[in-house]
Amino acid sequence: MNAVRELRWCEQMGARDDLHDVTTLRSMAENLKADWERLGFDGIYPSAEDLLRDSFRQHAYQRRLQFDLVRSNPQLCGFNITGTVDQGLTGEGLWTFWREWKAGIVDVLCDGWAPLRWCLFAEPVHGYAGRPVKLEAVLANEDALAPGEYPVQF
Repeated sequence: MNAVRELRWCEQMGARDDLHDVTTLRSMAENLKADWERLGFDGIYPSAEDLLRDSFRQHAYQRRLQFDLVRSNPQLCGFNITGTVDQGLTGEGLWTFWREWKAGIVDVLCDGWAPLRWCLFAEPVHGYAGRPVKLEAVLANEDALAPGEYPVQF
């Protein structure tokens, strides 16, 4: 959750400083700033907000992996996304506290719920030149493709 941006939205909307959400967001942003300085994150990211935007990209990656894992397993019939919005200031949602889509998540949802999609896996996840990698592709099909044989190329 991008506490810095959420706090700025509260300020822009004129939210009172004594509201629970505002005080919590301020505390989160201040703690992030303190950790940022204490841990020397400025050598990795230009700003705390850049780190938080990268966190949104990681969130989308993890959601895509979740779709791959669930959709490739014929023993599972579905799953539940527990939060659509960052309610309770948890950061678990697809939308931010101020109802903005998190970066990349709409594409992940459209692809993840497509009736026909490839679920792709690589082992190991990180590859190096000259080292073997095992690839697995599972076709998730919700009656979009009739039974039969279909040629596939990778």
